[in-house]
Amino acid sequence: MGKNGAYRLLVVESFELESTSGHRESVQIRPLAGQPYSPSMLLECSRRMVDTSVYPLGTKFKVSVCLKQKLDCRPHLYCYHGDEIVPVSDAEAKRLVAGMKRGHV
Repeated sequence: MGKNGAYRLLVVESFELESTSGHRESVQIRPLAGQPYSPSMLLECSRRMVDTSVYPLGTKFKVSVCLKQKLDCRPHLYCYHGDEIVPVSDAEAKRLVAGMKRGHV
């Protein structure tokens, strides 16, 4: 469960870690810049989102996330694994992030 249980809309993208130290998979998901969470935070999500045979690296998604803190790791973002996977175009991602900056999500 999330730290405060509050979910919010976020636009994220897949990318490849330079070092997989401490991570099970080299492909991870992070927020795009310009949103409430830093791109340095990682997203715990469905493994389907990091399947590069379905979604190539750099694919952007619209997701609902909450902040999560486990006892044995640093804070990270969480997206319910059963949620629908919603890929978005680069243009749609840019529009969504711009709307978040203005509070129009």
